[in-house]
Amino acid sequence: MQKAALVILIVSVAIVSPAFAIAPVAAKYCAQLRGAAGEKPDCTFKTLQECRASLKGKGGGHCYRLHHQ
Repeated sequence: MQKAALVILIVSVAIVSPAFAIAPVAAKYCAQLRGAAGEKPDCTFKTLQECRASLKGKGGGHCYRLHHQ
């Protein structure tokens, strides 16, 4: 029984691993304005640099990466 489970695990990893290498998940960054605790963050940025640039002229805040589940 253990041998069958090990074979299934190895085959599953072998199938899933190339899929992540071929189609990586695009990172998304969110900007949260300073003092905007109740407002939704803007999660339309592809890079951290774009996110930071958008906050620069708006009084500051912080950027963070949106983790896909």
